[in-house]
Amino acid sequence: MRGMNRLNWFGAVVILLSLVLLVSQIEGGIEMKQKATDLKPAFWIALFGVLGTQATLLFLDARKRGYNKWLWGGLGLIQFPMPTIAYMVYHAVTKKKR
Repeated sequence: MRGMNRLNWFGAVVILLSLVLLVSQIEGGIEMKQKATDLKPAFWIALFGVLGTQATLLFLDARKRGYNKWLWGGLGLIQFPMPTIAYMVYHAVTKKKR
C-alpha cells in the first residue's frame, strides 16, 4: 500500500465504479435504444461524479508535474476512461525523455 500513488488509487476507484455502473445497468435492463431522458438519476449522478473526479485528479497531477493542467482537466470532463489512459501514456513517454 505504501507504493501506491494517487493516480493508481484513482485507477482502482474508476474501475470499481465502472463495474458498479455496468452491473446496475444490466440489472435495470437498460437497452441501447433507450433515450437519455429515460435513464435513472443515479446513473447521471454516478457519471458526473466519475467524470468530475477524473478531471480533478488529472488537473491536480498535471499541475504537479508541470504539464498543461487545463488541457488534461478539460479532457477528463469529456469522456471516461480514455483521458486517464492517454495521460498515463503521455506521462510514461515524457518521463523516459527526461
